[in-house]
Amino acid sequence: DMTSEVARAYEKGSTRTTEDNVKNQIMLNYRILDFGVRDQLIDESNNEWSSANYIYLDRESEIAGKVTKSFLTVNKQKELLDIIQNELSYYHDRLHDFEYLVKSGESTESDLKKIQASIDSLNVQKINVNEKLDDELNTLNIYTNDRISRNNLTSVPSAISKYRFNMDGEAF
Repeated sequence: DMTSEVARAYEKGSTRTTEDNVKNQIMLNYRILDFGVRDQLIDESNNEWSSANYIYLDRESEIAGKVTKSFLTVNKQKELLDIIQNELSYYHDRLHDFEYLVKSGESTESDLKKIQASIDSLNVQKINVNEKLDDELNTLNIYTNDRISRNNLTSVPSAISKYRFNMDGEAF
């Protein structure tokens, strides 16, 4: 700042012109007579920056939480699809067994219809789980800007790791 330059110039023994002295006097008067307004404006700007940084980190943590939740939901839906597929295989095997038993007279048509109803119910569940899985994959693609599909879920952990989690509420 100008006052320190004047002091250095004075210590070195250099002379200043009248114009420089007037300029320095005005600057000194401004510093004395601004009643701390300049410092207050600087503090206010620093506080606004800190607030904006905190809001940014909060939003980043919020997005990371949503990405993590979607990733876990996708894995859960894939596991449910595997379970449903195993159940469908089981009931299809039982359906063939009961068709044979109905033909031989050892079982009734109602038993066969119960198994078919179970298969139909599982097919409806499979459709619902597939829809939920597709929704969550779309959510992941939106938040991570990646091309994530059922077959390349290994790319999701790296997408999650690009977010910084704010675990203790402190800004970092």
